Amino acid sequence: MQAKRHASFERAGPGVSELDVAEDPPWNGKVFASVVNEMNPNLDWYEVFDRLDDVQMLVIRRQSLITLIDALKTGLRDKPFPIAKLYTKWRCREAQLSLISSMLENPDVFCIADYPHRSVPTGTLKSTPDESDRLLASWCCVELTELLLTMAGEQNVQTAAIRLLHGALEKWPDVVLLALFQIPPPVTELRQKFIEMILPMFIHHHTNAVSVLNAIWNSEVRIMAATLLLGTTLLFAVLFCKFFIITAFVRSG
Repeated sequence: MQAKRHASFERAGPGVSELDVAEDPPWNGKVFASVVNEMNPNLDWYEVFDRLDDVQMLVIRRQSLITLIDALKTGLRDKPFPIAKLYTKWRCREAQLSLISSMLENPDVFCIADYPHRSVPTGTLKSTPDESDRLLASWCCVELTELLLTMAGEQNVQTAAIRLLHGALEKWPDVVLLALFQIPPPVTELRQKFIEMILPMFIHHHTNAVSVLNAIWNSEVRIMAATLLLGTTLLFAVLFCKFFIITAFVRSG
């Protein structure tokens, strides 16, 4: 983690308040959690998760994530993983973003798409994404895009959050664009800027342009879509005219 301390473990007894997985050999998270549970069977592992909200709990290395996830899952036993806590606002945004970033890079270790989430409606796309692509799967979770968009407006994590969003936009612009329209109001200035940045090039160059715009226009967020897409610039008005002409041509054919 560069995780050198975990306050919640202190109550488990001496010798378990230090967790430095940067050491060689690495910690075995499953064994660690099993020992902690034996020493303190009443330890609340949901509280342990809450204590990840700490400046010293930065998950930087793949092995750190493996150790952490193994420990949490073993400690929780049959209790559900607290995925909702991942999306709440942490006091230490750096710790939160480091954990999310590590999860996105290592979906074989932990994939947020395996847990309850609001799904991006990719079934509406003409060319559907590869469902077996685990790197993509996480970006099909609306909560992820919503959280990163919020972080992109916060000074201390802005650069890193925008970098993650840009990386996804380069690979899966159709999925991210759909996600941006699934996020409930209010429509922030930053979200509007992202849409303005993506849309012109997307409409001109992407095979899913028509199906994405059609899905947005006919979705529950139609009013918001009209506000964003028709009320921003003259360019969007021109692009939408082209979109409707293409759609009419396809339907008449």
